[in-house]
Amino acid sequence: MKKSTPSEQLKTLIEFRKKSFAPVDTMGCSKVGDKSDPKTYRFQTLMGLMLSAQTKDEITAEAIQNLKKGLKGGLTAHTLANANQESVQEMIRKVSFYKTKAGRIIEAAQICERDYDSDIPKTIKDLTALKGVGIKMATLAMSHAWNEQTGIGVDVHVHRIANRLQWVKTKTPEATEDALQEVFPKELWEPLNETIVGFGQTICGAVKQKCELCPITDSCAYYNGIDSGDESDSEKKEKSSKNSKRTKNSRTAKNTKNTKNTKKGGRKSKKVESETESEVSFESEKEASSGDFDDSD
Repeated sequence: MKKSTPSEQLKTLIEFRKKSFAPVDTMGCSKVGDKSDPKTYRFQTLMGLMLSAQTKDEITAEAIQNLKKGLKGGLTAHTLANANQESVQEMIRKVSFYKTKAGRIIEAAQICERDYDSDIPKTIKDLTALKGVGIKMATLAMSHAWNEQTGIGVDVHVHRIANRLQWVKTKTPEATEDALQEVFPKELWEPLNETIVGFGQTICGAVKQKCELCPITDSCAYYNGIDSGDESDSEKKEKSSKNSKRTKNSRTAKNTKNTKNTKKGGRKSKKVESETESEVSFESEKEASSGDFDDSD
């Protein structure tokens, strides 16, 4: 395997991503705000981040557009602070946990209007004081809204790929953020998130990878069969294989049983089960927030 430093690999991926577009490039949280007015842009960026937890970029962008069109006067701290919560819920209905998020963004808008002259907080401490805003989201808000690099935003894509490339050997996104700040010089903090998020969305997925398109396979530990520091991919593959075998065995047993029942002239009625959406604690999202905590490809 070719020896390359993490910085060399990241710089190669930055150049690669300039020619390889991903949803985050046009619909990420830094792209949804109106840049004609700095204060409005900062507020809309924060709202995009708050809505993006466990939600794909396309859905988050659509929700922001709905708010811009649906709120009289557009999406500002003032208009959202005085909006009807049920109306806001309808505008953002497609995002995950939309009812909880509607209440959270209205409350945040009220605080921004009252305490920050309709702008957003300018420190990590004050941003994370808002309900629904965790450290990762606050870090991205500082970067995109205030152009201040206070850390590295780590979502599931960044956590997964950083471990696959052995930049870090960590178990959680929070640990990954701390470790990456030790690995990379500060000038690479800002481009790292969107570079790796987009790479994860299009090339290095959780389940499916397009390694034939990757520019760093020659120095990739994962591609060359070396386990990552996170739950090893070999373990994931083993689990997948076991699940596949269980499914196959289950189907075989079921088919055998159905055949026997048919021969006996018996009929089995199909039971239709309805699934109710379980209430997931939104507080757990606080630290796992932003558009890409959905680890689907």
